[in-house]
Amino acid sequence: MTDLKGTVREVLRKMLQYVESLERHVTPEEIEEQWEDVKQRVRAEKRRMRKRRYLVFASSMTAAAVVAMVLVVTLGQNHTGAPAGPAEPQMAVAASADDLKLSYMLLRLPDNRHVRIMGDEAEISNSPDGAVTVNGHRVADGAASGGERPTAWLSVPCGKRAKVTLADGSAIWVNSGTKLRYPLSFGSGTRSIYAEGEVYLDVAADADHPFVAETRGFDVTVHGTSFNVMAYPADSVASVVLVRGSVKVSGAGKGSVEMVPGQLVDVRGNNPGAPRNVDVEKYVSWVDRLLVYDDEPLGTVFGRLHTVSGNEFVLGKGVSSIRVSGKLDLKYGLDNVLSAISFTAPVAFEERNGKIYVNRQ
Repeated sequence: MTDLKGTVREVLRKMLQYVESLERHVTPEEIEEQWEDVKQRVRAEKRRMRKRRYLVFASSMTAAAVVAMVLVVTLGQNHTGAPAGPAEPQMAVAASADDLKLSYMLLRLPDNRHVRIMGDEAEISNSPDGAVTVNGHRVADGAASGGERPTAWLSVPCGKRAKVTLADGSAIWVNSGTKLRYPLSFGSGTRSIYAEGEVYLDVAADADHPFVAETRGFDVTVHGTSFNVMAYPADSVASVVLVRGSVKVSGAGKGSVEMVPGQLVDVRGNNPGAPRNVDVEKYVSWVDRLLVYDDEPLGTVFGRLHTVSGNEFVLGKGVSSIRVSGKLDLKYGLDNVLSAISFTAPVAFEERNGKIYVNRQ
């Protein structure tokens, strides 16, 4: 206990000296927040030291995220270093394997053009004339005139994310492990997209041109609204969560249901169930790189982490059934996420042969 207090005092003393060197006024409230933060960090370090092996991630992006977090927490200022710009997309040949098993995102354009998108995140913009830009780089000049309107396929493997702005101004956030098909431009009829996986949509209002989000076994029809659709092929239950506006969920089987904001509809066997009220933050927080869970088994939490991070977790006996609640900030890297889980659940982590083993303590 004496060592803990001494460590805390020394870290806090150095931190305050540095703040004073910046001639920055520190309020009592800030000091209290910093004190609590330092105590939590010291406890985390002591707990990690008790483990027989350290979990080491060699990812440079994780290290950069940790540094950024320390700067924000201890100084209350933004990091002033300018990040490197996104790499220019590369034109690639058609992939022979399943696109979701690739190590990069793949955008399939008309005329057999394929754009390989490196990095973990991407922004794709589509103009009304069919031009396409990826991370600020123009990859298509415009849609061909006449005939059926050309469409694009976007594949986002595990550990990747993308935001797509459609030609009508609607925005689609595409989660990991998802395929999205969308038109490069819209005509005079219904606006329609197709997704397998998870997407969050903020649809531009247009009463004369309904917007239909199609997925496996059901459709969601809207005019202008924000909602989340989760329909991974491996899951037996799909869901729709409405944040704003109104939607109609129509199953491939019989029946359809109308939804109001704050409701969720589960879809089983192509048949939508009755709407129920939920906390929508839990279902849409992934857009802000947050994972929120409330009294859920760790098996479900690690299943989500596998999808959003691409890492493979091997759960030991009794781990899957442990129920936890909390909020994980994925922006700070997987190492910090696992440390947060270890505070709320009696588990330890070990990395071997590219897999992360999770065992009860």
